[in-house]
Amino acid sequence: MPSPLEVHDWHELDVYAQDGEHVGKLADVYVSKETGEPEFLLVSSGFLGHKLHMVPAEGATRSDEGVQVAFDKAAIEGAPTVAADDDIDPAEEQRLHEHYGVAYTPHPDGVIILRRFVLIERR
Repeated sequence: MPSPLEVHDWHELDVYAQDGEHVGKLADVYVSKETGEPEFLLVSSGFLGHKLHMVPAEGATRSDEGVQVAFDKAAIEGAPTVAADDDIDPAEEQRLHEHYGVAYTPHPDGVIILRRFVLIERR
């Protein structure tokens, strides 16, 4: 999994699926409130970036071309829709984990464990 420092440099990079197919641009990152580690990447795609997709950060790597994720384009485009303007609630988080086949361990207190991490563009 990429470190929090790594993902700061990924803002607005092109995102590619596991098979190398272009998916969109990295718009934001959701991190664990408990650890600060990246959990999901928010990828914008479509005409003027109007479609938003959540992709697990696990397995994502930086390459010369951009960021490559560990899932194919069909899985990314078929992921459950989540409002990308706030925290991800536990039910949404579980649906995303199940869709991608990633192990899900709920927080023991049932509280929201992910929050939007706004990336700041470096100049």
